[in-house]
Amino acid sequence: MSSSIRLRTSLLHVMVLIAGSGFLAIYPEVGACVCPVPDKTPVTVPVDYVTPADINVNGHANSPCATLQQAASFAWQEFISLNWPAATSIQNKPARDTPDTTRFFGDSSFTGPLVWHTFRGKVEIFPVKNMLADSGKKDYGYDQPPSYSYQGAGVNVNLPPGAKNPGYQTPWINLDENSQIGLNKIYAGIVSSIPQDTNAQILFMAKANRAEYTYVTSNKWWHPPPELFSRTNAFVKESKGDPTPGSNNCDNQLPTGQCVSFPNGTIEVKAGWRKLTADEAKSGRFYITQVRHYVSPDNSAANILAVDEPMGLVGLHIIQKTPTAPYFIYATFEQADNITDANGTPIEDVDGNYRVLTNTTPMTPNIVSQNAGPGTQQQFTVKGSYPATPGKQLYYQNITGSEHGLPDGGIILVNKRINEIPREIVDVNQIAHSAIALYATQKKLQRTPVWMYYKLVNVQYVPITGKVSGIDDYPRSTYYQSNSVIETDYNLQKFSGEFVDFNGKQFNITDFTAENGDLHNVAYFNTSHIGVGVNMGGCMGCHGNSQAAGGDFSFILFDAPVQAPEWDSKSLNDKSFARFATYLRRP
Repeated sequence: MSSSIRLRTSLLHVMVLIAGSGFLAIYPEVGACVCPVPDKTPVTVPVDYVTPADINVNGHANSPCATLQQAASFAWQEFISLNWPAATSIQNKPARDTPDTTRFFGDSSFTGPLVWHTFRGKVEIFPVKNMLADSGKKDYGYDQPPSYSYQGAGVNVNLPPGAKNPGYQTPWINLDENSQIGLNKIYAGIVSSIPQDTNAQILFMAKANRAEYTYVTSNKWWHPPPELFSRTNAFVKESKGDPTPGSNNCDNQLPTGQCVSFPNGTIEVKAGWRKLTADEAKSGRFYITQVRHYVSPDNSAANILAVDEPMGLVGLHIIQKTPTAPYFIYATFEQADNITDANGTPIEDVDGNYRVLTNTTPMTPNIVSQNAGPGTQQQFTVKGSYPATPGKQLYYQNITGSEHGLPDGGIILVNKRINEIPREIVDVNQIAHSAIALYATQKKLQRTPVWMYYKLVNVQYVPITGKVSGIDDYPRSTYYQSNSVIETDYNLQKFSGEFVDFNGKQFNITDFTAENGDLHNVAYFNTSHIGVGVNMGGCMGCHGNSQAAGGDFSFILFDAPVQAPEWDSKSLNDKSFARFATYLRRP
C-alpha cells in the first residue's frame, strides 16, 4: 500500500469489518481526534439559496462532532436552498442546479421548477444509451431540458397528447417508482377509502445533482460493468477505506481497472408524491407541481402510458456526501399532515408535536416482531384484525406470499410513528418555521410560504454506536430514522443489519451473520485504533449495504441502466422488487 493511502487512511481512521461474506460500511472515527469544546452558539436556520457543504462546528467542517440540533440546522439549510426557485436558463442557455437569486424562497407566484427539481432523474443519469455522453460538452449535456427515455427491450412508453408539440413543457418530476423497494405499496385514505385505489397511491422518484452525473458520465458508468463493483469492494477490503473522493483509479492500488468514489458535494434526493383532495389542493399546505407518472391498461411494459398532471409533495429525502461525512448525511422531511386519525385529522402539528393521539399502537392491526437471533429468523405476530377499509388514514399493503415473511393478510393502518420525532428536531423545526415566517414578512410575500407546512423528521450525520433501546426519542429514533410515507412498513421503520435473503424474496431482517456472529454494517477505529463494528439502523444502515457491494452508499447506481418506468398498479409482483434485489447481488 502506498504511503499516500496509509497517510489518508491514518487520518480518516476508517476500516471495514467483515460481516459474513461481505464488507458493509465505513466512516471516520469520531474519537480518533478529540472533539472540540462544545459549540454553544445558538442554533439558527438562515433562509439562503446557498447549499451548505458540510456541518460546521466552531467554524470548521466537523460533522462527527456536531450535536443533533446543529445537524438539524444543516438539514434545514439544505432543504431551503434546494427548494429555492430555480433558474432554468442563463444567458439564453439551458441551466440546472442553479438558484434564481432574483426570486424569493416560498413565493407562491413562482410557478417554475425548484433547484432540486432540475437535478437529473435516474433515467437521465443511467439510460440504456447515453446520447449526450459524446456531445463534446464538458458537462455532457447535463443542462439540457428534461427528457425521459426508457430503452429496455420490449418497453414502449406512449407520451401524453401534445407532448411532442413545440413549447410543451415536460415535467421536471418523473415518478417512475411505485412501491417502497418492492416490499409494499402505500396509500392515503384521505384521498379514497377504497382499499388500494391507485388514485390514492403514493409514487416515488429519485434524482442526483451535477456532481454525480458528471462523475458517472465522464467514466461511462451509466451502464456500469460488474467488475466496477467487485473492484471497488476489493479496494475497500485491501485499503480499509474508500478511494479518494472523485477519483476512479482505485488510488493506483490495483493493477488495472476502476473504482467508484463519488466526489464530495454529491447529492441524491428521493421524493414521495400523491394526488390531493380538493380541500388539500386549495389549503396552501401542500407544494403542488406538474408531475409525470405512468399507467398500463393491460399491465404490460409494451403498453405504458405517461400521464402529466399535478400532484402534491408528501416526503423528501436528501443525502449528501461531505468532506467529513463520507458515509453521506441523511435528512428526511415530510408534509405536516401525512399521519391522520380515522377522521382525517392530522395527529402532529407542523413542528412534530402531537396534536391528537387516539391510537396507542403504531399500526392497526398492531405488528409485533420477535427479532432474529443466532440461527433463528424474525417472526411477526399480528395482533388484531385487518381493517376492511382505511377510513381516511395512511395505510400500506405488504407483498403477498408466505415465503416473503411479511404480514400480508390485508391493509395495515398507520396510527403513529414507531419512533417519535426527537425533541431536538422539533425545536429546530420551530426555529426554521420562525425564520421562514420572518423572511416572508420582510420580503412582503402575499401568501404564507407552503414550506411552513413541512417538517424535518430526523437527520443521520454520524453512525451511532450499537443498536439503541429505551424510549422512542434520540438517539433511538435517530438510529431508526425513517419517513412515514417513504419507509412505512415495520421493517423499514425498524431497519438494522440486513435482509435475510432479498434475492430469495425473504424480507425478514437480521442482525446476525450466516455464521451466527454479530452483523456489523458500519465499522471504524476507536480512540485506541482498535476496530469496532457498529450495526447501524435506518437510512444509513440500509445504504451501508449498498456500500458493501462497492457502490459508495448509492442505490441508484445499482439500478443502472434504467430499463422502464414502474406504473401505477395494485399488485406487487416479482418485477416490482427485481430492481432492489440487484443491490445485494453485486459483486
